[in-house]
Amino acid sequence: MLAVAAWWRVKAQLGESGRRLWDNRSLEPLMMQTSRSRFSFHSAVASRAFGLALLLVLAGFSLLVPGLVRAQDADFDGLSDQEEAALGSDPNDVDTDGDHLTDFEEVQEGTDPLDPDSDDDGLDDFAEVRVWFTDPALPDTDGGFSDDGVEVYIDNTNPTDPADDLQDSDQDGLPDIMEIALGTDRFDPDTDSDGLEDGTEDSNQDGVSAGDINGNGIFEPHLGDETDSTVADWDQDGLLDGLETLMLLDPFNPDFDADGLGDGEEVGLAAGGDSSLACIHPRTPDSDLDGLLDGEELNAGSSPCMADSDGDGLYDIVEISDGTSPTDPGQGAADSDGDGLSDGFEANVSFSDPALADPDGDGYDDGQEYLPLLDAVDTDHFDADTDDDGVLDGAELVQVLAASSGVSSCAGFITCPASAVTFDTDSDGLSDGVELGLVAPDLSVLDPTATDLSVFVADLDPSTTSDPRNDDHDGDGLLDGEEDANHNGRWDPGETDPLLFDTDGDGIDDGWEVAYSQLSACAPGVLQAMDPNFPGDAAQDLDGDGLTSLAEYQLVTVSGQVVLGNPTNPCDPDTDADGLTDGIEVGSAYGAGLGSDPNRADSDSDGLLDGEEDRDSNGWWAPGLETDPMRADSDDDGLLDGSEDVNANALVDLGETDPLNFDTDGDELSDGAERKTYGTDPLLVDTDDDGLSDGLELGLAGDVHPGSQTRPLLADTDGDGLDDGDEDANQNGGLDPGETNPLVYDSDGDGLSDGEEDEQFGTDPLLPDTDGGGANDGDEISAGTDPLDGFDDQSGDPDGDGLSTSEENGIGTDPLNPDSDGDLILDGHEVGVDPANPIDTDGDGSIDALDLDSDDDSLLDLQEAGDAVLDTPPRDSDGDGLADYRDLDSDNGGVDDEVEVNDHQSNPLDPADDGVGWLEPGARISGGRCGCSAGLSPAAAGLAPVLCCAWLVGRRRRRRFSSRSLSL
Repeated sequence: MLAVAAWWRVKAQLGESGRRLWDNRSLEPLMMQTSRSRFSFHSAVASRAFGLALLLVLAGFSLLVPGLVRAQDADFDGLSDQEEAALGSDPNDVDTDGDHLTDFEEVQEGTDPLDPDSDDDGLDDFAEVRVWFTDPALPDTDGGFSDDGVEVYIDNTNPTDPADDLQDSDQDGLPDIMEIALGTDRFDPDTDSDGLEDGTEDSNQDGVSAGDINGNGIFEPHLGDETDSTVADWDQDGLLDGLETLMLLDPFNPDFDADGLGDGEEVGLAAGGDSSLACIHPRTPDSDLDGLLDGEELNAGSSPCMADSDGDGLYDIVEISDGTSPTDPGQGAADSDGDGLSDGFEANVSFSDPALADPDGDGYDDGQEYLPLLDAVDTDHFDADTDDDGVLDGAELVQVLAASSGVSSCAGFITCPASAVTFDTDSDGLSDGVELGLVAPDLSVLDPTATDLSVFVADLDPSTTSDPRNDDHDGDGLLDGEEDANHNGRWDPGETDPLLFDTDGDGIDDGWEVAYSQLSACAPGVLQAMDPNFPGDAAQDLDGDGLTSLAEYQLVTVSGQVVLGNPTNPCDPDTDADGLTDGIEVGSAYGAGLGSDPNRADSDSDGLLDGEEDRDSNGWWAPGLETDPMRADSDDDGLLDGSEDVNANALVDLGETDPLNFDTDGDELSDGAERKTYGTDPLLVDTDDDGLSDGLELGLAGDVHPGSQTRPLLADTDGDGLDDGDEDANQNGGLDPGETNPLVYDSDGDGLSDGEEDEQFGTDPLLPDTDGGGANDGDEISAGTDPLDGFDDQSGDPDGDGLSTSEENGIGTDPLNPDSDGDLILDGHEVGVDPANPIDTDGDGSIDALDLDSDDDSLLDLQEAGDAVLDTPPRDSDGDGLADYRDLDSDNGGVDDEVEVNDHQSNPLDPADDGVGWLEPGARISGGRCGCSAGLSPAAAGLAPVLCCAWLVGRRRRRRFSSRSLSL
């Protein structure tokens, strides 16, 4: 492209932002924001004023404008690319770890921009900083021994309140905070390894070991006693507290049976391999029932497992009383009646007849009655029927065992299952005599009046007997005495049969029918109850719920792999009062085909009754119209149905979310996520009212750049004074041309927030130097200059030539043009180091920066510049430190550049051709102060000085260039 006008026209390529055209005819060049300030010129055209020459400069040089240069920040997150490189973050992603905090924010907060959960507590950095206000560098902000994430997502507690921490790291039932208080190991469920978990030992979970509250040495948990979870054996008896509990001993009592032997000692003796001691047990004080405690026997040397250790016919206790040895059969005293009691013992201790072994004729000799040898109790050896139940004492054990099943001996029982001193052994309301079918008391010849007839009860139906040791002989849930209500041993009208599980044979046990045999157990309006003696009611539907009584009785439920009975009330149509009849629930098939539980009002535990969920009570789930009784979160939004429909009216009322809508407000965030994770309002599309939906701010809802996320709880994420929606004007989540960055306080890095620029100063938040005057807008505001007036930026260097506006105005150069005279040499280089005294090489009164031929050598500075790149040093061909445009003899060959070029067409940059072939041998002249050298013929040598000077003067007058400035 050629031009003849005296102006420059430059077409510039802005490195990252496209092609822009600058023209010296425009005082307000078109510019756009960029992080770079380097321009590449594609072409430039210069003209000479008088048509003496046309110069075409094809340029490929760059212009670096220092005033516009700032640190590279490719993703505009507030961190320079260099800083991001040091951090290891991605310079092209504002949120490297994707936790919704920008990398710059993470640096400010002290979190790791490479880790979305810097403290690994299960709560991401954004949730900690913006939602829960916890410390993102501390896993447990409140010090309550539950990590923040566990509190928020698992325990549903406040991560800033230590009092509500419920984390139980070892799952022992004791929260960690209590374990710390107790001094137990929160990662070991049984700190003292005593067989009891810490939570079991601190049963009230108050962090304090209560111990033996009343100090009586008896473990009484019902009174608040607790063992110590840091002490394995509280009573120091050699048995761990857990083992004592398992063995039904007392962890506070070292000798549970008070036999003189410690519990641990007894266990050790029994397991020690000595068969003669194998019977010992810490719950049995007298293992051989001979009247001597086990400890006493060991002290005496007798066997605690043998009533007669030496086999001499006398019981050990008798021999010890007599003063003879229980282990020496040769020392035994006389026993005339052979009852195991010596004659002396009977005369002085038991006061029985030493001549009669069984004076009351009850089948027990005196030794058996006086000592607890057979039934573990002492009967009256003078009364044949001690308990007046009609069964003689000696016969009671034999008859009871005969009437019972599977047990052949009382040995080993702490208390014999049938007692000769207890009228009703099993406490079922029937005397032992009645259960055994006695119509009259057993008779003892030696004691015919042994049974008190005022106490004795005769069995009116001796053909039926029951077990006097089993209180519910037929296992129907009713005591034998409840079924035989008059306790006469006979099945009378109105009674159920204690020997029949189902008296009326209708398939329903008597106990269940009796439970619903009164109208008081039925729902209002039901007129008939169950009757255990009427078989017809099994097939009836007494309550009108669609199920027969038998069907209700036979209902079951499955728990894991176990099938359990789950009968409903046969005279209440809605057993669990949930609004659905039992029949509807039994036949229901809700989501996944599951039926609700007629015995659980809220089968899915979501806070809504089953009937409140199945609104039409048809046993089917209608998605979109009603919630599912078998699905706690019908819309899968993370919230229980009951927490959404709080008043359970099936309407979405003010303040309620919709249990049928995953996203009530339509912001593409689930209601549960809004409440639990982000802290946003599930009823507001735009919680912070900044113009952007919550979903968009969190990288959803059509966000074109989900990696850059604003804060849905803060209208102005970057705090620059502009709402996020004002900055993201098209609300697409991306940073588009013409938009400021809602994540960056100062989008153009000029020291002013975007809001200050847009609303206060009227500057362009996308241009660091709005007026193009060379000073950043922020610097201008600080200096008191007008950021909208480029001519008052006195300290700036808008053209990047190394001279401030003030300096250029002082010397007459153009502060907006780095090359005022258009010679392709920066003004700053031409002015020199002292702008107050700019260089004027040829002393013609025009400083070099405004002189097209600074050294007046008839070669334009433009020709001597060396290249077309402004920011490279001008050429210095001879290396003498003086640039060619200031050096009359650039090659230092002895001939001025002008003479070489114009007169002899030699190379002014090659000293070797200076003067070659110009004069005949020996001829040379000098042009004196005109600075002219020329090669002439000898005849013209005298006129040379005059001609040279005249030619130069004329040349200099004609040579002028007109130049306009390059505007940037």
